Amino acid sequence: MLGDEAVVELIVELLPSGGRVLDVGCGGGDILRALARRGVKGIGVDPHPYGGAPCQRLHAEEISTLGEQFELIYTLHALHEFDAPERFPREARELLRPGGVLLIMDWVRGAKMGVQERYFAVEAVAGWMADAGFDMLRQEVRGQTMIVAGRVPIFEETT
Repeated sequence: MLGDEAVVELIVELLPSGGRVLDVGCGGGDILRALARRGVKGIGVDPHPYGGAPCQRLHAEEISTLGEQFELIYTLHALHEFDAPERFPREARELLRPGGVLLIMDWVRGAKMGVQERYFAVEAVAGWMADAGFDMLRQEVRGQTMIVAGRVPIFEETT
């Protein structure tokens, strides 16, 4: 499994300098608190948060109601629980500033989660991100976790 410290390092590595993060599926907020100890500011949403602040009750499909913009949005082992995971990259892109990063980390086939198993191929998730207009940064599997990251282009092409 991808440990919390490895997740924090990955986020810090990909986060544009001075950026704010949004954790979609924050659960108890452990990653957000670890990031805060590193000076990274952010908030989290989860339909069933159990850690209190900085997590608030909100479904992934409702993130557009936040009315804020971020430099990095991530989800850790939660994509498989979203109602419409294939739409998530497009919805997240609307909240990212130019140059912002979307980082998706989720289980790969064979992970023993203890809940109903639903997996996505790394290539499928990367395809959703590319279709939403992200430039791909990373596409890999570490242990039982896929890591897919994309960046919003700083300069949009005009036709």
